[in-house]
Amino acid sequence: RGVARDKVDREKLRKACKFVSDAETDFFGGRAPYNKYVWHFDVFEAPDGAGGLEHLSSTQIGLSSGVGPRAVSVLAHEFFHLWNVKRIRSKSLGPFDYTQLPTTGALWWLEGVTDYYASTLLHRYGWTDDKSYFTSVTSNLQSVRRNEAYGKVGVDESSVRVAESSAGRGNSNGYRISYYNLGWLAGLVLDLGIREETSGKRTLDDIELALWAQCRGNSPGFNEGDIRRHYVAFGGSGELYDRVIARPGDLAFDEVLTRAGLKVVTNHETFSDIGFTWSGGPGQTAASINSVHGAAEGKLNLKDVILSVDGVSTEGLSGRALTAMLTTATKDAVVGKSIHLTVKRGTETMEVEVIPTAGSRDVFTLERTAEATDAQKEIANGWLSVKKIRE
Repeated sequence: RGVARDKVDREKLRKACKFVSDAETDFFGGRAPYNKYVWHFDVFEAPDGAGGLEHLSSTQIGLSSGVGPRAVSVLAHEFFHLWNVKRIRSKSLGPFDYTQLPTTGALWWLEGVTDYYASTLLHRYGWTDDKSYFTSVTSNLQSVRRNEAYGKVGVDESSVRVAESSAGRGNSNGYRISYYNLGWLAGLVLDLGIREETSGKRTLDDIELALWAQCRGNSPGFNEGDIRRHYVAFGGSGELYDRVIARPGDLAFDEVLTRAGLKVVTNHETFSDIGFTWSGGPGQTAASINSVHGAAEGKLNLKDVILSVDGVSTEGLSGRALTAMLTTATKDAVVGKSIHLTVKRGTETMEVEVIPTAGSRDVFTLERTAEATDAQKEIANGWLSVKKIRE
């Protein structure tokens, strides 16, 4: 369904869904935990972007008509939730006591590591190449390092304290900093860390599959300390785990990359600065302005609600579809080219024109180091190895 349903390349979408289904089912041993799975799509017009909500044997996805790389990554994320979240989950996340708000420190694993595997399995089974995969790494790194809470709020804390975010209203993203991005990076660090500790004999896969063995069969879920317990049991460093997950800090990111013969290179780039940021996301049906600077000063106010962007209405979109649409619309901004917004301010509806200006920011690239030892190269090669789906 959706306003752009007839503009989707259905064969491209079908191919992507089949690839994701086959690859992730293969990862979990070749047998999917359902008799029938249904992909529901609500299509909006854009070259890329998507957002979804997982269910026990289906998913609802707000999908860009172009079915670009970010959209395929969302397909992989939501399908991986068949295991992570819907079956592999902490005990506080089901069965629920609906009179109490559940609290868990595991959302970084359930959402962030899900996202890590969405990117990793697309690469491992050959859908994406090294360059695209490295871009996924640095995209998450940039999101984390540009956040003022980076180094101040820990991975576990972002999950445990999520109810305190948004002035006590909570959200589905994290306390002050996203447990999606933090969890993605933490998954990478723990994966490379255990590969080094065990000379490549063990990987993060072992922890994920151990949790699956523990939680399958409609079990009540895992205890909060079980992820660490499995990590250490398979040869990972408890000290590294605690440093990355339990305490605020730099996630040991550069240090662990170095031990795998990899490095992050920082460059500077100009970009189209639209002068505002907005908040939205899962569970929200409206996006509001949450910061104003530069080109948008004097034009937008905090808490203005976005009704349309360049004539494309936000009405009726799910929270995830809304996020995907706005991300695409603002990402493609051009310096000097007007963005036309319709916003609601209190009871008044207003038309606002914002003209993006040139800004400057740090960008990261991930590279292999020329001086890497054979042992370090072996860790990276194992991490980046490609395999075929079993028939």
